Amino acid sequence: MNIKEVIISEYVYYELDSIFLFISKDSIKRAENILTTILLEAYSLYEFPKKGRVIPELNKENYRELLIQNYRIMYKIKDEKIIISAVRHSSREFNFEDLK
Repeated sequence: MNIKEVIISEYVYYELDSIFLFISKDSIKRAENILTTILLEAYSLYEFPKKGRVIPELNKENYRELLIQNYRIMYKIKDEKIIISAVRHSSREFNFEDLK
């Protein structure tokens, strides 16, 4: 599979900002490390688009997620693109609307 683009939705940037603000209350360094790890893993999908597991709640091959520490990075494989549509703490309930 030849991925030409990894798209991070505007909503995901909002979520990342919220994650950073929450974690940085305790440790700015930890917040920076988690965000860096999430972004590096997201962009690693250029080379390994099926690196993540199929999202269990959907069981559809093109909806996948990476598990990074306590976060679920949810994405869709569409044509030659990866669309990152949600980043959620694993304790939060899954909502299909997050992926639209």
